[in-house]
Amino acid sequence: KDLLFLFLYEPFLIYRRLIPWNAPLFFILAIWILSFFPGNASTPTVWGEILFFAFFILGDYSVLPVAPSGRILYALGAGAGVFFLKQKVGSSDALTFGILLMNAFAPLIGRYWKAGIRSS
Repeated sequence: KDLLFLFLYEPFLIYRRLIPWNAPLFFILAIWILSFFPGNASTPTVWGEILFFAFFILGDYSVLPVAPSGRILYALGAGAGVFFLKQKVGSSDALTFGILLMNAFAPLIGRYWKAGIRSS
């Protein structure tokens, strides 16, 4: 029931441009693609939590880089961090710690990735 609410509410938020579309999309894609690599003990089964974190925590403008390419890099890093923390540690808090890890790198991504072009 809650997952259905998320599936109905998230497109509305994207349509109204209240949250960016690229960060949640690439976060979910990173976790989904990494779950297909061989040698992984399990795949993430908490898609309700992943969707909640993708749209409501990761889509927060206070930590997202401004440039769209920076948002994509931030989301891919957060997705990979969440996946590997879930695989290696197995903690239910892997989502929180993976996103917090990328929050530490968000100012650096925002500084060096501007307007879709990597600056030197």
